[in-house]
Amino acid sequence: MRSLSETVATLEARKSHLMHELATIETRLQAISKALAGQSAMRNGAGAPEPKTRATNAGFGRGRGNKAATSKRVWFEKNEIGKLLRRAAKTPTPVADVVRDLAKMKGYVGTLSSDEMRRFQGAAFMAVAQGVKSKVLKRRADGTVVAA
Repeated sequence: MRSLSETVATLEARKSHLMHELATIETRLQAISKALAGQSAMRNGAGAPEPKTRATNAGFGRGRGNKAATSKRVWFEKNEIGKLLRRAAKTPTPVADVVRDLAKMKGYVGTLSSDEMRRFQGAAFMAVAQGVKSKVLKRRADGTVVAA
């Protein structure tokens, strides 16, 4: 019987020690969480650009059978691209200049990584092609585009 009471006492002591360690760890995690929240608020408050709009795509991850939700970057708001293209191509302008102007208008210059900027440029070139197709822009014989 004495052995059982010693075992229970040992286990109770271990339990209280572990509870103390868990409380210490919880305190540390809360401090880390507050520090990270402070850094995030400081970054957003210091004029750093906030991430642009993203839409989630809860599909199968491009056909690989992955059921995890993926996010897809949305570069332009709905019905925004036509207005931007008209503003960027008031005069006959080369397509590359229109794409650069779109990046400036959206505020992406200097804020995106080089990979993200290339993705944006690809989307912008496709938007210009779609603008020509939908007659928002007119392609001239010299290769420049102008608002229709």
